[in-house]
Amino acid sequence: MSDSTPADAAGPDAPSLLIVDDEHSNLASLGKIFSREGFVVHLAATGEEALDLLRERFGFRETWVED
Repeated sequence: MSDSTPADAAGPDAPSLLIVDDEHSNLASLGKIFSREGFVVHLAATGEEALDLLRERFGFRETWVED
């Protein structure tokens, strides 16, 4: 369920936010709220999906995960 708000919709200097939750309704709600506030929002439904997104899209090699 990786998803994101296009950068041009949020503005070129908009901060990015990664939201990870296994509840689709939480992802959808939080994604809408934060994108309205000007964030480029990236959504992941699992921790594995989030780590893949961080590695592939953002080039992270090491990641700290907290719950």
